[in-house]
Amino acid sequence: RLSTRADDPTALTAALRDLSSGLGPDDPALDLDLELAVADDGATELRGEVGLRPPTTAGARRDGEPVGPAGDDLAAMVADAVTARLEVALPGRVTRHDADGVDVGSRFGTGGSTLTWELPVGASRPIAASAAAPPVIAPWQLAVAAGGLALLVALGAWWWRRRRRPR
Repeated sequence: RLSTRADDPTALTAALRDLSSGLGPDDPALDLDLELAVADDGATELRGEVGLRPPTTAGARRDGEPVGPAGDDLAAMVADAVTARLEVALPGRVTRHDADGVDVGSRFGTGGSTLTWELPVGASRPIAASAAAPPVIAPWQLAVAAGGLALLVALGAWWWRRRRRPR
């Protein structure tokens, strides 16, 4: 499992591109070409191309010639043996996406949404997602504050009525 975190969108997309730096065209690699834009209010926009590049040869050579499975055979073997997926957690409510799966976080609104795309072997696919700005106050925090305020008002009314009652 490969995972990374970044607070800066530029650093994140650069780190993902660097995953395949230094690899040759015959080497297997995650092809991740993503652009992440964050607006001033925190809304996010993700776009790009993703895929899994299988090896083109098994890497074994005899008398300088590659031996073993190659090309489509290797791609089929990789597709059978490897499940590659991209998971991206966005801080706000997802407003638009083309992901294969979405986890919207908790029902109390404490998290954003996690989107999942299955990466094709030997090809790339476009991806896109947009998320609204995350709330300043989570809904559960607002509910607790409103409940606390209602409790204080009820206690104040009870105390006031009790003091005003003749003895």
